[in-house]
Amino acid sequence: MRSEPADSPQAILGGLCETITPASCAQQSGARRRLRGAPGEHHDLLDRLAIWLAGARHAPRPATARKRIIVAAADHGVGDPGVDLGDDSPTREALRQIASGQAALCTAARGAGAEIALVDAGAWAGRGQIPGLVDMRAGEDGGAAGDIRVGPAMTEDEAAKAMANGVALVFSLAEQGLDVCALGGLGVGGEV
Repeated sequence: MRSEPADSPQAILGGLCETITPASCAQQSGARRRLRGAPGEHHDLLDRLAIWLAGARHAPRPATARKRIIVAAADHGVGDPGVDLGDDSPTREALRQIASGQAALCTAARGAGAEIALVDAGAWAGRGQIPGLVDMRAGEDGGAAGDIRVGPAMTEDEAAKAMANGVALVFSLAEQGLDVCALGGLGVGGEV
């Protein structure tokens, strides 16, 4: 059997998977019973989420006070318009709207009591300052992923670096106190 280097995508994913424990069926059952007996209006999706979270966190009433939304911005080579849009690119504009608190996501985050972390994971253009934007680009040239129509989007090394960056970010946020983390992405070609 071939051994993978410690920083390979396979080793990073394997190490992460080894740290994940199975969900607690007992805590899920307890949450289900508690929700069934709770007065008021029930929402199937929210109830299922609460049951899942109780099992995943191994707690009948898991803490949810400290919430973060991580938005990773990365443009995808398959959506390359062939024109450098610079700081006027849709990705950069979306990041500016979020950073300024004007995006719809910001309203939802405020309503949920969540903070937003912005990450540049490989936007093509524009290196102007956006308040709070963390540079975590993994690409060799620091830009977007490659065009999957003509080759791989990323090299194995780039994929390993991107995963390691993401893991490091979540661990850093967890050290500051984190109960719930939501992940989101934006970028040209991301919908393909």
